[in-house]
Amino acid sequence: MSAPPVLEVRGLGKSYGKRAALRALELEVAAGELVALVGENGAGKTTSLAIISGQLVPDEGSAHIGGDDVFERARAARSRLGYVAQGLLLPPYLTVREMAQLTCRLKGVSLEPDALDAMLALTSLGEDADRLVGELSHGMQRKAAWVAALVSKPALLVLDEGLAGLDAASSAALAGEVLRRLDDGLAVLWAEHDLELLVERLTRVVVLHGGELAEVVTGDVLREEAAAGKLAERMRRWTSTSSSSSSSESSS
Repeated sequence: MSAPPVLEVRGLGKSYGKRAALRALELEVAAGELVALVGENGAGKTTSLAIISGQLVPDEGSAHIGGDDVFERARAARSRLGYVAQGLLLPPYLTVREMAQLTCRLKGVSLEPDALDAMLALTSLGEDADRLVGELSHGMQRKAAWVAALVSKPALLVLDEGLAGLDAASSAALAGEVLRRLDDGLAVLWAEHDLELLVERLTRVVVLHGGELAEVVTGDVLREEAAAGKLAERMRRWTSTSSSSSSSESSS
C-alpha cells in the first residue's frame, strides 16, 4: 500500500470579485517528488501556493500537508512546511541567524548548528549571518529565506519563483541542494519559469491556464524534450498568454 501524499489539494477555488483566480485545482505531491507548477502570469500559480502555505483562505476546496488541513490544523500542517514566497515579507529587525532560529522555534523543531552553518555556507551568507535582514540586498534576503526554510526540516518545500533575483552560482547551488534532499524524502512544489536546473529530477509538471488545470506532463517527457533541445520552446508555450487551455495528460 503506497504512502499518503505529503501534499493533497482537492477542489481549490478562489475568486477576487467576479474574477476567478483559481478553479477546482486538484494536486498531490508525495515524499521524494519534485512537481513544477507553470503557467502564464495570472494563471493562478501564486494564488495556489499562497493557499497551500496558509497565507490565503480559499473560497472552496482544501489543502492538507501530512494529512492536516492547512487552516483547520494550521500549526500541525505548517510545522511540516518550508516556504519561499515570491513577494518577501521578512522580519527586518532580526538577523539572518535569528530568523532561522525563530522559524524553527515556531515550527517546534530544533535548530542544528551544523545544518545552519552548512546552509549559510551554501548561500554565501556566512559573514552576514548576524546582520539585520532589513540591511541586506534583495538577493541576500531571498537567500536568507532559503536558509530559514531548509534548516527547519520541512517535509514539504513550496517555492514561488524561488531562484528569482539570484546569481547563476547561487541558483545552481540551491537547486542542487533541493535535488539532493529529494533522496531523503523531501516533497517539493516549485512554481518556476525556467526548468533547466530541475529537469533531471522532475516528477511531473502541472500547467495552469486561466486559473484552471490545463495539462500534466511527466518528467520523462520533459527530459526527452530537454535532450532534443526542445524544452525552452515548451516553456515558451506554457508561459505565453495565448497558451491553450485544453486539458491533457502526457505519460512516459
